[in-house]
Amino acid sequence: MMDRWQGKIDYTDPANGKSYKLVSRPAVLMVRPRGWHLMEAHIHVDGAEVAGGIVDFALYLIHNHAAQKSAGTGPYFYLPKLESYLEGNKFHSALFYCEFEGHPEDDNFQHAIDELQFFAADIRMLGTYPENPYRRS
Repeated sequence: MMDRWQGKIDYTDPANGKSYKLVSRPAVLMVRPRGWHLMEAHIHVDGAEVAGGIVDFALYLIHNHAAQKSAGTGPYFYLPKLESYLEGNKFHSALFYCEFEGHPEDDNFQHAIDELQFFAADIRMLGTYPENPYRRS
């Protein structure tokens, strides 16, 4: 995936000479890390195994965040099976942060909060900030 963000993905078919490469504005890349029940064999923290999905997530961000930011996009993850009964016992050890734009009195903002409250055990609003004029398109 680092090759994708560095624009190094290309291929020429030796049979017919047809060339394939990334377009200047490729589609959004949705990354699917491993499930939490799959452990990473090569990394241990304090002697304990670490969930492979956490390792995948961290390595992807470390290696690709700067390129994503300069491209005007961000990381998008598909997190499979987070609602599975197999994963439920691991929620106590993870925190998820999300950031979105909108005013707390807007209907869409309130709908998003309502949805989050339905699925999350705890929600904490860390703050609201004025719109940054540099983020306007």
